[in-house]
Amino acid sequence: MNDETIYLSSVRSGGDRGAVFEWDGATGRFYLCATAPVDAPQILKQIHIVSGRLEFSEQDLEIRWDARERVVGLLVHGRPWAAFDASSDSAFGGDYTATGNPDVPLALQASLIRQ
Repeated sequence: MNDETIYLSSVRSGGDRGAVFEWDGATGRFYLCATAPVDAPQILKQIHIVSGRLEFSEQDLEIRWDARERVVGLLVHGRPWAAFDASSDSAFGGDYTATGNPDVPLALQASLIRQ
């Protein structure tokens, strides 16, 4: 088990929404946050990614916004494993397993994968 902490974040260019992945050594969660006002950011939604043994490293993770910066996803090994639609604060996916498949709608997955 990886006892190190992991913290990744990305804010869209408008500065009003951000996404964060946090691994505290036991549990990993993906958050959608309102970033304004800067002195009081707020968690809007969260998705459980993993508890227990971590089957990936920080280098296997990426937070990526789609081209319109409407959808933000957490990619694990290059696959969108969790996503938020920032325009409606909807959440999709989570519960990573090395042998499973992400429960993120295909259209959202496609918008996050760069061709």
